[in-house]
Amino acid sequence: MKRTIIRKNLSNHLKKNKWQYLFVFLSIFSGILAGSLTASMSAADKFEPIDLYVRNFVSAYNLQTVNGAEIFRFSVYNSVKVILFMWVSGLCVWFMPLSLVQLGAKGYKLGISMAAFVRIFGVRGILFAVISALPQLLLFLPAMAAYAVFNIKFSMTLLRMRGQRVASNIKNEMYLNNFLHLLGIITVSVMCSLADAFVMPIILKPVCAFLIR
Repeated sequence: MKRTIIRKNLSNHLKKNKWQYLFVFLSIFSGILAGSLTASMSAADKFEPIDLYVRNFVSAYNLQTVNGAEIFRFSVYNSVKVILFMWVSGLCVWFMPLSLVQLGAKGYKLGISMAAFVRIFGVRGILFAVISALPQLLLFLPAMAAYAVFNIKFSMTLLRMRGQRVASNIKNEMYLNNFLHLLGIITVSVMCSLADAFVMPIILKPVCAFLIR
């Protein structure tokens, strides 16, 4: 019964906000495509630094010399930086399009990473690219998309409220809801960072050994 209600509510939410989700996912996938093309079509001399970084990355995972705490701090810092930028953009109505740019940039980085593994290791690189990106693809990017849609709706509501008298309790409830959504997406980003830092190295070790054998 609960699953049916959740599925129905989710379906209604997606139908109600289909155009917002369309623009959000177009931004993400355009970024991924642009990043993939950049890594795939770069000249050998320009791709060399990426090649060196990727090979060192794979070797570190294979030897289990990665610093989980350092990966966690770096991942949280980068994710929260993007989230806070999106949050501020949502509060400042005219900066809202910058949130889509941020999502595109996130997709661009992911696209470069995945395409670089495929270019360097061929078919075997696809396995590593997909597995290493799972926390991003399955959890963080969908959550970021949902948060971006919420921010778009919040900004449009602020725009419609301009010049109108709105009760203070309604405004307070709106901003509280906005803050709770912010805490929710930050929590998701921390979960993804924990997975990247302490779970993925264990999973990726045999994959790395397969790549460099």
